[in-house]
Amino acid sequence: TRALHDTMDPSPTDGSSLLHRGHAKLSSYSEKESQKHSHALATELLDKHVESQPVETSNKSWFQRLGDALWGVLIGLFIIIPFSISLLWVNERRNAQLESLVSVGQSEASTVQTTQADLADCDGTLVHLNSESARGLDPVADA
Repeated sequence: TRALHDTMDPSPTDGSSLLHRGHAKLSSYSEKESQKHSHALATELLDKHVESQPVETSNKSWFQRLGDALWGVLIGLFIIIPFSISLLWVNERRNAQLESLVSVGQSEASTVQTTQADLADCDGTLVHLNSESARGLDPVADA
């Protein structure tokens, strides 16, 4: 209100122009004061609510980064590569066993025609049916 009293000139006779000039001065004064006040309030709130924690920075030298890279290489050479080789070894051994079983089965299997009446010779042996008319009792499905 002090700004309003300072800007009002007691000599003018027109009350509306006096009030208008005083309001214009008051509004410009209020904008500047409100900006200062809001800035001060924002600074105060930031100081209160944002806890200042010390910032810690660290730098790694070139040799430290090189050492980290060498550790990664050593881990790869002595852990990952041997694990991979052992996994491949187990898989190849399983594949070789399966392949030998299939070859033994092919050599021992006897082909049976569906027109043969006496199949007593084939009990306990691996047989191969070679006919389009041979059908299973149940449809073949995965378990």
